[in-house]
Amino acid sequence: GFSICRPPGHHAVPAGPMGFCVLSNVAVAARHAQRLGYQRVLIYDYDVHHGNGTQDAFFTDPDVFFCSTHQSGSYPGTGAYGEVGEGSGEGTTLNLPLPGGAGDTAARLAFDTVVAPAVQRFKPDIIMVSAG
Repeated sequence: GFSICRPPGHHAVPAGPMGFCVLSNVAVAARHAQRLGYQRVLIYDYDVHHGNGTQDAFFTDPDVFFCSTHQSGSYPGTGAYGEVGEGSGEGTTLNLPLPGGAGDTAARLAFDTVVAPAVQRFKPDIIMVSAG
């Protein structure tokens, strides 16, 4: 199957709405996929803004890999390289803040050299794209 839904709700935090996002559709979809048997879920979030709500929802979850490429320093001010998950989820969050104006070439280089190898190591059962 294939589904497209907008917006992904990537700013909605577990405690409530944020940044014009009331509900995190991608977080709900990830948990639903797990209930259907897709244990290891990859969420790739690309947008000018960091998907802070999605990151927060899975920051301690070893079975959901959250990867974000976003513009460094933009709203909401999260998504630093050092935010890698915590507890049993340490290593399942990957943030790649790119400088403003970096463009397609830099984004492609980050994807090819960092994102793709990380995805291959994680071995997801399902991939979800969160296009903010």
